[in-house]
Amino acid sequence: MNPADKSAIAKHESRTLIIVVAIMKPIFPNNVGFWMTPDGRFVSGGVNFPGVRDGLVFHTSYWIIPIALLIGYGLLLLTHALARRWIGWFRNRRRSSLAPR
Repeated sequence: MNPADKSAIAKHESRTLIIVVAIMKPIFPNNVGFWMTPDGRFVSGGVNFPGVRDGLVFHTSYWIIPIALLIGYGLLLLTHALARRWIGWFRNRRRSSLAPR
């Protein structure tokens, strides 16, 4: 698989996962948020099961829903625009290589 293809797949997966976080927050309010150490260092974020981890503080609030939706939608627009640009570039490249010389 081409590295550019892997990058495109990763972008689509991250966009989808961010939107899933926004959808899961009302369903599992105590499991969607951010894990931090007691001194305030970020450990992880998103959907976390089980709900309790030793030595970490769980920060959660409903503001994550609009933020995740905005980031997810922004990534959707960005990846869509980049994919259209890449397809146009590829078509032009292919046409020019097939043209008689």
